[in-house]
Amino acid sequence: TRVGHNGKMSNKRKHRSLPLFRKPPQESMIRRHSSEFNRFQMRFPWVRRGTVHQLPIQTVYEPGNPTSHFNPLMDSARIYAVLLRHVSLVALISFGDILLFAGLSSTGLSVFEALVGARTMSTIVYFIVARNIVFRNRGNPLVQIALFLLLVVGNIALLTPFITYSHTELGIPKVVAMVIGTVFMFVSNFLWQNYIIFQRRAEDQ
Repeated sequence: TRVGHNGKMSNKRKHRSLPLFRKPPQESMIRRHSSEFNRFQMRFPWVRRGTVHQLPIQTVYEPGNPTSHFNPLMDSARIYAVLLRHVSLVALISFGDILLFAGLSSTGLSVFEALVGARTMSTIVYFIVARNIVFRNRGNPLVQIALFLLLVVGNIALLTPFITYSHTELGIPKVVAMVIGTVFMFVSNFLWQNYIIFQRRAEDQ
């Protein structure tokens, strides 16, 4: 062991003996990676020459099964069919819902009472048509009813203050305010039904 003038080990020797001060074998790592890259080039000579060509991938369809072929028009129609059916149903149900709301409001009922009365009558028809025709779902009906009632309650909770404020503060007729609120909630209602209440499974598609 080398000892300095003061009788202690030299700092250089001391640092080499400690693991924390050991330098990684950088040169050996560089040589190892270089050799691996050289072997890679020998195995794939086109990398060394820089000649890389793009090869098309052939689409293979199942013989005798035309449904496996991609049809942009038909596939897009399937995607938007649910939305189109939902728009048609909402238009029809909303028309009856608004008429019921207008009739109940004319009798002196409050906005909340008129909404509850109108939605109670339209909810039953809407749920049956939406489940069997619009979304064509065969999930658990009890769970779907519970989730759908939660959606109806949420709609009433949002529409009641909106219609009340629009009518009392802005002078907008109650029926017009209801139409505006229903239009604004159309997208959220569709997403809630499509992805939560009537979420599609493999056997439903």
